Amino acid sequence: MYEKFFVRKFGRIATWIVFVVGVGVLVSFVLNRMLDIRSIEVTGGDVLLSIDEKELPKNLLFFPSEKVREKLLSEHPLLRDIRITKKFPHTLVIEPLIREAVARLARESQTVPIDSDGVVIPDVESPRVLPRIIQPGDAVHVGQKITDRMVQQSLLLIRHLDVRWGIVSIEKRDDASITAYIGKTNTIITQDADMVSTAATLQTLLEGFRIKGTLPSVVDLRFDKPIVTFN
Repeated sequence: MYEKFFVRKFGRIATWIVFVVGVGVLVSFVLNRMLDIRSIEVTGGDVLLSIDEKELPKNLLFFPSEKVREKLLSEHPLLRDIRITKKFPHTLVIEPLIREAVARLARESQTVPIDSDGVVIPDVESPRVLPRIIQPGDAVHVGQKITDRMVQQSLLLIRHLDVRWGIVSIEKRDDASITAYIGKTNTIITQDADMVSTAATLQTLLEGFRIKGTLPSVVDLRFDKPIVTFN
């Protein structure tokens, strides 16, 4: 009698397992059919993005957007970012964002545009005159990221100083400092300065002197208090 009870109980469990597995397979099949990726839209103007659709997952719901984004960025270093949007039920939208030049790096006889991260990008005509970051060094190539501290600090200053002040160029003064040429004002800054607060301080100073009608020839920000010189 115990054996019959065990057989009946085992049979019910087995039936339940088969039912659950069957429902899972059916749901998976339905989801795959209802949410399969049938079209991929690549937006972004003139950006050419090579995508092998055969290697992409087919289900929109479970599409690993972040993993695919990282893979595409590693394959296309000239892109600043990639936005991936799921447009249910069957469309995947991929929007590549290109890097834009914010300065020109001048090394020896080579001058190349770089973006805000310090990545060298193809040389195209810019609608405005870009600041020059001047330093000695080896030639660079498109796609290379310049991690040199002087370059990175210069880019931070360019990014946080209002463009109306028009940085003309930035160059190495010595091992500890740089000089930024802003119009007729030469600004001396330590290379390890907090460029966000430095830009704010410099902007306040220049604005104050502009209101008074005379801009200084030199602003030295290497010390606790700015040293200002007029010709």
